[in-house]
Amino acid sequence: MIISHSKIEDNAVEMANYLAENYKLRIGLMLSDKDLRSVKKLKNKIHPAVSFYSFPGLKPFHPESFRQLFGSKYILFTHLIFPYDRYLKNQITVNLWHGVGHKKINTARGFKQGVPANYTIATSKMTQKMFADLFANPIETVFIGGMPRNDLMLRTKDSEFKFHQDTGLNGYDRIIIWMPTFRRKVSKNTAGQTIISETDNIFGIDSFNIERFNQMLNRHNSLCVVKSHYYVKEYKNRQGLSNFLFINDNWLYENGILLYELLSKTAALITDYSSVMTDYSLLDKPIFLIAEDIEDYKKSQGLYFEDYENRVPSKLFLSQNELFEAVKLFLEHGDDKFAEKRRKIRDLYYQYCDDKSAERIAKFIFTDLKN
Repeated sequence: MIISHSKIEDNAVEMANYLAENYKLRIGLMLSDKDLRSVKKLKNKIHPAVSFYSFPGLKPFHPESFRQLFGSKYILFTHLIFPYDRYLKNQITVNLWHGVGHKKINTARGFKQGVPANYTIATSKMTQKMFADLFANPIETVFIGGMPRNDLMLRTKDSEFKFHQDTGLNGYDRIIIWMPTFRRKVSKNTAGQTIISETDNIFGIDSFNIERFNQMLNRHNSLCVVKSHYYVKEYKNRQGLSNFLFINDNWLYENGILLYELLSKTAALITDYSSVMTDYSLLDKPIFLIAEDIEDYKKSQGLYFEDYENRVPSKLFLSQNELFEAVKLFLEHGDDKFAEKRRKIRDLYYQYCDDKSAERIAKFIFTDLKN
């Protein structure tokens, strides 16, 4: 059984599809009920099931989902899914996780339990140590295999995959994808206490001049696709933005596109603190990092590395003017000033730069089941 999150995870889909094609196993992929429409991306051998995410308050499973979950020998998951670490003593749990990033999570934020699993999947020697630390597992149980979703991204990059006409993605010289992460706002109340609250500023830029950015895109026949974080509210101010396309997970489902298929066909990435930057470095395309609110972000979310700028695959731009200038040079001249740094960071985070992650993970876990 492979368990996705409250949205479909490309790591889960790619792992499930690889197993369906290469192993004689009964394979279940547990999704929320609204994600069952996405099963067209799954191989025919895979049995989708409705997860507890469909039921507020962790109400009982649908009987078939219950049977599939507790009848499985192997449980592979992309998020912490239960307040306990194992289902049955004879089951083997594998933490695929959902990104290789820089945020403080789990034990780094004071949680004692971590994310217990028989095995945890990492991407390099550095992330092996990180995951052993963050998830509170012995380092010998952390296997360097890679992220299966990157198999999908790298395979699609050189394929004939095309977007259908109704997506609004066609007819541009370049597509830039902007993926802001989830953020909270740090402030003080009248008593001087620190208050952390969610913010609806999805770009993380004060007084962001989106009209100016749109004009720049329009001059160069380029589109900026903004994929907001799953937990972020929808961006409302869209009038007159001819060269922006705002999408979310529902848009991807409705258009039959997986996120990492979309990433593979873009020309550049804009983000801030999202782990997508490390995945995207495998494409060896320009990455622009805007971190205007970095001090607030450190207080509200926290960053794993003290020397954060030395661990990211581009320069940190601290103002929108810096960002605009860098993107302008890219659009006008194909400028890619930080390629050397990007490749250095890529090699720090990824031992393998190929599309064989799911294969390595499967061989490690299912050595006795290979055809």
